Formats: sequence, structure tokens, C-alpha cells
Amino acid sequence: MNARPPRFGMVRPVLLSLSLLVAVAVAAPDHKIAGDILLSVHDVPALGVALAHVDLTDAVALCGIERVVAENLRAFAADGKSVPFLFVPDDDFHGATHVTGVVVCRLPPAGASTLHLRLVQAASKTANDWDGVVTTKAYTITHALNGAGGLPTRIRFRKTGKTLKNVEWGDRLYAGALDGFSLRTDAGAKARLMARNQFVTVVRTTAAYTGGGGPRPPGKPRAVYDWFYFHDVPLVYVRARIVQTTNQFWDQVHFLEIHCGDDGLPDWIGGEPFARGNLAQDGKTHEFRNWAALTDGRDTLATLADGPTVYDGDGYWSYLHAQPYLAWKRWNGLVQQRSAWLWIDSVDDPAAAIRRMNGQCPDRARITVSVTELRDRLARAEPRLASAKGEKRRDLAWRIVRARGLQKHGRLKQALDVLDGHSQPGCVRVVSGDLVLVFRRKHDGIDLESMIDTLAGRELLAEDRLPLFECTLRQAGGKQDIVLSADVGWSKVDIATSKDGQSLDLRWRGAKLFGSGAADIVVAATGHIDPEKNRIAWDFRIDLAGASRENWIVRHVVFPQIALADLGRESCLLFPHGAGEIKRNPCGN
Repeated sequence: MNARPPRFGMVRPVLLSLSLLVAVAVAAPDHKIAGDILLSVHDVPALGVALAHVDLTDAVALCGIERVVAENLRAFAADGKSVPFLFVPDDDFHGATHVTGVVVCRLPPAGASTLHLRLVQAASKTANDWDGVVTTKAYTITHALNGAGGLPTRIRFRKTGKTLKNVEWGDRLYAGALDGFSLRTDAGAKARLMARNQFVTVVRTTAAYTGGGGPRPPGKPRAVYDWFYFHDVPLVYVRARIVQTTNQFWDQVHFLEIHCGDDGLPDWIGGEPFARGNLAQDGKTHEFRNWAALTDGRDTLATLADGPTVYDGDGYWSYLHAQPYLAWKRWNGLVQQRSAWLWIDSVDDPAAAIRRMNGQCPDRARITVSVTELRDRLARAEPRLASAKGEKRRDLAWRIVRARGLQKHGRLKQALDVLDGHSQPGCVRVVSGDLVLVFRRKHDGIDLESMIDTLAGRELLAEDRLPLFECTLRQAGGKQDIVLSADVGWSKVDIATSKDGQSLDLRWRGAKLFGSGAADIVVAATGHIDPEKNRIAWDFRIDLAGASRENWIVRHVVFPQIALADLGRESCLLFPHGAGEIKRNPCGN
């Protein structure tokens, strides 16, 4: 079967020469750099708190630090004064080879700050006799220390004294052939106090997905939740890491499905647009764009996740659900990350209070990891760009933008290599006039890592990348769809360029996760390079040969699948619909 969508491209009518480079592994210098790890913090919300997940691994190595003890990490301003700061390591943290975790700090809102991270000695240890209770200005939460998924089981609203005594969580995995497996049924689940400072308390819960005493499901899935309770604002940040040992397929992955019990909150509200009602057990689902809440008119529990819902139970409990659009998305990966914000408070007008808070959550801040040498080299390169001409300017612009993009993801060694003119192992760079694409070949997939406009000097891809394609197939005689994507699950992948340098061929062979009946599936994408128009036009094909022709039916293809960065009010998107449509300010509408 051939799927040939309309060709598309980002077009600027400038005549430019073509250069195409296939990157190969080139020995890069062994960077050893003195100085501090730097955190560049921008756009701190009005609450004065910033939060982000960071990867410090390259920064630690570049600064010559042999091993990081997470609780010994501290932050200091440029004048040497200590900054209220916490680093919460991931559950798979390693002090030398995988220095990842969440940073949360208190800073003046707006503006920009540079923090210097240093290791200090004699850090205090978290007490081991924690009773499972976290108290903030607005609420008191009680976790199950053992069993019940380690999750919160009781919420007390401090301003009114009302207590939700039977909070339960429907966080679970479900597959039609296996049934459902929940976190709350794991008798071996644990909750422990990870860290606490003057403005936040962090609790980690660990639990396996179980069937209530039966055998563990295939892949032995489990979840680690980190709960960030802010003392002075009614916010809770929940970050989940769901893992399994094999690529077991799950039809549903539910995260933060909250049931408040029969003595709980009888009404629901949400927005936008604003709507409200009573829980009537009528089986209806109320969908919202920005936020949703359960309330009694004053005491309120809300989720600020995009697209939340309230289900008004009929035979199944009523619940508040964060990110339901992800709950019913099939998953067969080894790791899935999820996060959302909860709001818990007692106020006279909860809808108004939630609206004021929504959009001001600490993870809106932008936090970038760097080191002194990389920061200084980027600063020195900018003035050279103003005087550079022709190909030298185009190449320098690409190196600066690419290095900054790698820096945002903590890949500091690669950023320095790019500034030095070294290639990135496993990557292919394709240049078509001012448009430069970087593809990364992995052992089982291909990623589009970067798409840079060198004339404008900016990355065109959004921070959250999408697989370059997704193909929906159904097994012959079956009723369940499966999705093949460009980034994972292939037996063999190839990237090749034509001898004349005018085309690029991406190829995926054998969908290994779906058994021998899918071994003959081949997907090919051919890019035709047009430097005069600064574009690459694509042909896409999926071939079902051999046994796969009998076993599978292609139902839907999405290619190319690209998440664009917000390019500003003056941007336009040429969309291949009909004769072509131009959408102005596509990210602002």
C-alpha cells in the first residue's frame, strides 16, 4: 500500500546553494572544565517558585565532580547568597552516570536568574519516623505508609475542618485480554518522606500494579509517584514514572483518577468555558479544557491538567480525572512519564481562585542547565554571527542554535562538540538552503531531533517532540488497532542519501513488537531537497509484503507529524489542505 500525502515545505523565495552532510562519529575532545554547574532560570511565575526536571549528568562530568550526593546539592546566587532550593533525585538516579531529578527553588518572579550549584557537606538526613502526614497552610494530607499504593487516603481542609476520610485512587493499567491492575491493591506499596525545606515537602510512593492478590501481570509494571506539597500555596505537583520490564501492551493507563468517597464533595465545576452541576450518578462525563474540580461550594479539590474530566458515576464511582486523553492511549513502552497539578483549598469563590492560579504553576518557569565554559562560548559566538557572511554565517547560525537546543536538554558535551565543529554520533544533518534538519538513528527507530531556520536563527520544533510518523494498523479479523511509530519498535532502520545529494531516504523494517507476522512491514520516507525554496518535500510509503500482507490492514497514516514551536504573531503555516491553506500565527489560535 502506498500513502502519498501532499508535499509540504517551509518556503522562503531565496536562491541558495545546497550542501548536504551525513554525520559520522568523529573523535571529540575530552572536555574537562573548572567552574560551577549553572541553572539559568527565566519566567518565574508570580508565586515566586520555579520547578523543572533537569539532567545534570554532563554538567557534573564537565565540572570534574566524581559523584553527587543529592541531598548535598545547594544553590547560590551570583553574589554568593544561598537560594531556597531542593533537588529531588529520580528513582533511577546515580550520582555519576545518571544525575537526574526535579529542582524546585524560590526566586523573584519574572526576570532572569543564574544559580550556581555546589556540593556542601553535612547535609541533614530526612527522618525515618515520618507518620505519613503532610500539613500545609491549606490542607493536611495523610498517606498510607504501607499498602493502598502508598497514596493519600485522607484530606483535611484546614480552614473549615472538613475531612475526606475515604479518598481512593483509580490509577491503573487495563488490557482487554488481561483485565485491570491497580496501584491501590498493592499490599507491599510504600510511602516515604523524600525531602522537606522551608517551602515544600516531597513524598515518594512506590507501588506495583496488581490484581488484588493474584499474580503480577506480564512486564511486572510498577509506578513511582513524587508528590510535591507546597506549604504556602494550595498546590500539589505530582510526577509519575511508570515502568515495565517487557513491551506489554496496555489499552489504558490511568493517572490521578480521584474518588473522594460518599462523604466527600457533592458538586462539580470546571472550565473553560465555565460549567457547574451536582453529582447525580447519571453516568455522564463532563469534559473541560483547562481545569476541573469537585467541591461543596467552599472546600475544593481541583486538577489543573489540560483536558480534565469529571465522571458522574452510575454503577462505578464518581471521580475527578487528570489527562483522560492519555488514559485511553495504548502503551507498550518500557517507561512512561506523567505529571499534573492539584489545587486543594477552602475559599468562597473556588472557580475564581483556580482561574488565578491556573497558568501560574511553578513548572511554567524555564530552567536550563549549563556550565561556565559553554555559557561563555555561546556569548562569544553571538557577536561573530553579526559579521559573518554567506555559508560561514549559515553554518555558525546553525551551530549556535543547535548548541543552545542541546543545552536545553542537558546534553552539554554534545553542545560543546557542535560549537567545535564536530559531528554528533548517530546523527545525520541535512541542509536545504536555510533549512537544516537533524535526524538521529537509534537501534530501533529514527527521531527528527532538530529543524532549524538559519536565517531567522531559531529552532522550529517544539520542546515536546512527536514521532515523525504514526501508522494505525489492525490485524486481519481483529477489532483492536495498534500504532507503529517512527521512534521505537523496529528491527532495522537506515538513513541514506543519494549520490547526487538531492534526496534523503529513511527506512524502517520489521515491526518486532508485533511478532513474526509483522516482520515484513517496511516503511520508507523519501525527502526531495529543494535548496532554492529552502524546503524538503516528502514521499511516504508503507509496504505490507509476505505474511504481513495477509495479517495486517492499514487504517490510518499520519506523516509528517511535527509539533511546531510558537514562532510568534508574525508566523505563518502553509498547510497542505486542498490547494493549500495559510494559517497565520498558528500557535496563537
